[in-house]
Amino acid sequence: MDSDLEAEQRWLDIVNQNLVDMQNRTASALASSDRAVRAENTVDARVAHWHMQRRKQSLALASGPIAFGKIQEEDESIWYVGG
Repeated sequence: MDSDLEAEQRWLDIVNQNLVDMQNRTASALASSDRAVRAENTVDARVAHWHMQRRKQSLALASGPIAFGKIQEEDESIWYVGG
């Protein structure tokens, strides 16, 4: 049983790290789009900046639990339920 628990914890650790990585990449892209808006002030730059702001907000909302349950089927496949 411990190995199942350890495997699930490793999976959750990987998923959490992926979320942090996405948040970091988004912050970097947002900073780049902010510089583009200041330098160019084009419609494209402002649209890209707007999208990056929304992406940052959506990833911040995802800071809750990654999974809150699991379903294990008869064929041993596992489905995690959650955000």
